Amino acid sequence: MKDNVRYYLTLIGFLAVMAVILLLFHEYLEKYSGALMVLITFIYVVATVEICRANIKSAEATREQLVESKRQFDETKRLEHMPYLQASFGEWKTGDEHSSCLPDMWLNINHHSNENDVSSGMSMDITNIGLGLAVNLKCKWVSGEMTADKHLSATLLRQADRCTSTFIISTDKPCEKTQFAKAALVICFDDFLGNHYEQTIEVSFEIHQDYLTLVHYRTEMPVYLK
Repeated sequence: MKDNVRYYLTLIGFLAVMAVILLLFHEYLEKYSGALMVLITFIYVVATVEICRANIKSAEATREQLVESKRQFDETKRLEHMPYLQASFGEWKTGDEHSSCLPDMWLNINHHSNENDVSSGMSMDITNIGLGLAVNLKCKWVSGEMTADKHLSATLLRQADRCTSTFIISTDKPCEKTQFAKAALVICFDDFLGNHYEQTIEVSFEIHQDYLTLVHYRTEMPVYLK
């Protein structure tokens, strides 16, 4: 209401000023009417161009706001359904309480020879502590320049679900001293919205003459793959 009143008062004031100008400069305006028409036309053209530019800028700003609003909405929705995997490791020996005597994965730290190697059996629990469903679970074993596709014991994890995968880890025997090695399991998965993620589990091993042990591991945060 106040904006309408202000608009009409401004319009009335403008018309009053124009009326005063016409009364005071009537003869002058008649004498130079041609030049004034050219000037008024020029001012009108410039004003029209500026109005068009302002409208274009306003439309672009509105479009950018819509794009940003959609991006924020999609990002919020994605985070509300993002899976988050947490790993933990334990010892596993062939023929123990597990139903199968074969591991889910065979992992090599390096290109070892079967005649002079050392190995250990381990288990890995993957728990989905995130807010959404994780589907199409796959993993890659990365050690130095080696990369090998591997399979977990499950391809789907609901919220709070856990899967246990067993593996045999092998490497060359150290010549004399205990050695250390680093590797990683890269787990790839999707949420139910179709977004792709990658999560890395870094592992460190201590290699002895007759056995090797896992001394440290760390689960990185999920990386959203656009």
